[in-house]
Amino acid sequence: MKNKITKKELKTFNILKKILNSKIRTSIILHLYSGEKNLFELRSLCDIPSSSISHSLKSLKDMEILKKKGKTVKLTTKGYMIAINLIKLIESWHLLVIREEFWSNHDTRSIPENLFDSFHLLTNMESIKSSINNISKPLTSFLDSMQTTKNLKIVLPNFSKQQFNSIMQLIEKDQIEVKMIVSQKLMSYLETTNFKSKIKEHLTSGKLKINEINEEKTLFLAIGEKFIYIGFFFKDGHYDDSTLFYSDEKEAILWGKKLFKYLNEETISNLFLNSILIEKLESEPHEHKSKI
Repeated sequence: MKNKITKKELKTFNILKKILNSKIRTSIILHLYSGEKNLFELRSLCDIPSSSISHSLKSLKDMEILKKKGKTVKLTTKGYMIAINLIKLIESWHLLVIREEFWSNHDTRSIPENLFDSFHLLTNMESIKSSINNISKPLTSFLDSMQTTKNLKIVLPNFSKQQFNSIMQLIEKDQIEVKMIVSQKLMSYLETTNFKSKIKEHLTSGKLKINEINEEKTLFLAIGEKFIYIGFFFKDGHYDDSTLFYSDEKEAILWGKKLFKYLNEETISNLFLNSILIEKLESEPHEHKSKI
């Protein structure tokens, strides 16, 4: 995890802090992000008197965030970059605030710090929740989406028979190829189930690739060509199957792929261990069944 803040990052932070301390300066930058404006336009957009806006414009000019161009003002290159960071910060904050109760009750430790920095990419994710009339709505939504993709990357933190059976059936029908990350504990459990022979068959064919990790992850992640789903555990260690976050936006899907790559790098040998797993599955069945 990154612990040290560079001088450049600290300087950017101090500039953002100074800007955010002024509602007027923040408003000016956000309005100039869409293009240059004259004083009358800015005064109208920001809804403030000329004297106040002139003072703020001078302050931003002194910080080299904007510059005059005739009768208009525009962002400098530095100002444009500050505006982008400001928008990201506002969007990320908005995502956390509107779902404050959810985040305060759920475990997000499996998401690395660098991906939290780009959390704003998930701003438009839809929250799919169970209801009294449709308890399995999150799972059903994911299973339906799975029918639309040919490639699936998935992090399975626990075992759901309906979910796993659907994955096996789609592989059997040559509709999908799957890269799966599971904990050693979950893999040991799968070896004791009726899916053992199918797992071996699909591993052998190459349609299924399973990666084992030592540490159990506190999230569910599924990425197809045109979707991403994320689910989380409560802080008490129980998986929250009542809520899944969904998006079909390219930026959110790319964010999910980066998270999958990060989790994949934590695997036992940094490779999909098909040959080792096949060998394990060919061994004698376990005498004791662990519970997942």
